[in-house]
Amino acid sequence: YKQLELKVAAILSADPTFMEEVMPGSDQHAATARRYAALGITTESDLANRFKYWRGLAKRQNFRRVYGGGPGKAVQTFWTWGRVRVPYDLCQREDDDFFERHPVFAQWQKNLLAEATRTHRLELPLTGNVRWFEGDSTTIEETYYSEIVNFPVQGTAALIALSAGIDMQKAFIRFGLQSMLVMNRYDALYFDGPLHERPIVTSLASKILPNPSYYQKLCAYLGRTIPLELD
Repeated sequence: YKQLELKVAAILSADPTFMEEVMPGSDQHAATARRYAALGITTESDLANRFKYWRGLAKRQNFRRVYGGGPGKAVQTFWTWGRVRVPYDLCQREDDDFFERHPVFAQWQKNLLAEATRTHRLELPLTGNVRWFEGDSTTIEETYYSEIVNFPVQGTAALIALSAGIDMQKAFIRFGLQSMLVMNRYDALYFDGPLHERPIVTSLASKILPNPSYYQKLCAYLGRTIPLELD
């Protein structure tokens, strides 16, 4: 799946700008990379010469924000993944720019924290998967913030991929195929089978994976949808 967790974050938060940015044909990572030049993190010429490199860094920074990493983590990520030294204040400006453009998403993350500190739990829609958080409100916020904003996104994305795998395996059985799902790894599914079955497996994947059963029910429950894309 392409940018599955970003799509999940957008649809769960209902942030209209975020949802628009992850629609098919859009590239949020490329857009973030382009903003680096405007903010002074890189230059226009270096961005043009090494666009793939900067897009890769932008991808990691986009996911960092979704999972609650702050400017300090941004500094570390730029250095760890790109050997680029970016001052803390520029990382802070880049984060401020992101959250100013996505106020609904920012509020959604705050609401998750408020719910976790008040009830000591978060529950995924439809399935009821629960994550518990122990301690007083200060302890929960200081210890579990990244897990709190991570759990609904990564948990829902995992359920989408799991549902897709189950739907595919049911189709294999229905058509009497030898092919089977052999592994589900994050947002990727791995199939194995005889080569002569590859055309039908590919055809089934193109029909089933963009809209697996759980995702259909989730979109109906939320009253909104974002088309899923495959690589």
